[in-house]
Amino acid sequence: FVLGSLLCVFAPNYSSLILGRFLQGIGISGPAVLGFVGIADESPPEKQAEFMGILNVIVTLAMAGAPILGSYVNFYTNWRGNFVVLLGLGVFCLIISYFAIPHKEGDSTVSLSPEAYLPLLRSERLLTFVLGICFLIVPYWLFIGMSPILYMKDLGIQLKHFGFYQGALCVVFSVTSMVSPKILKAFGQNRCLQFGIFLCFFSSSLLMMIALLGIRNPLCITCSMLILSV
Repeated sequence: FVLGSLLCVFAPNYSSLILGRFLQGIGISGPAVLGFVGIADESPPEKQAEFMGILNVIVTLAMAGAPILGSYVNFYTNWRGNFVVLLGLGVFCLIISYFAIPHKEGDSTVSLSPEAYLPLLRSERLLTFVLGICFLIVPYWLFIGMSPILYMKDLGIQLKHFGFYQGALCVVFSVTSMVSPKILKAFGQNRCLQFGIFLCFFSSSLLMMIALLGIRNPLCITCSMLILSV
């Protein structure tokens, strides 16, 4: 991630910028997963839901602030300004993680060969679960990724206001994550899952109506996506 950010800061052309972004994506994919794995490995089962909720809050609060901060950095500097910020944060996190993450000896009995994953890939139940989760999550991240084009280019939202639209989605996601352990405890996992799926279908229906009717109101689009965020 640090190398990718460095390349983005000094990118002489578009191809170099894309390569830097590619390296950033590869670099951040590990920490994005290992944070939750670390909680599962280091904390007792009864505390894992609470800690994962806290981790979700931290991540999504950062996501909520990033579009707002990033839009102002871009507004007052240029497109390289955000990559300078990312480079600084990457170096900081690299140093902190070295001292903060527990160091353990590897388990020699655990195989990391492709053959070790074959039983998982052959499990219909696991693949169904993974695909179901992916289909629920991907629309949210896809919208976050294409929202700058939608809001600023198609809907005419100014750069200095764009961050508040995208930030609202992340704030709602983070608040829901913050209170999710209490909600799960009060209503149970099955009810929460069913209600979550209902909200996804309800949000999808609203977005379908917006698309079919050609509604270009950014507030309506954002409110529909807020339901999906929950």
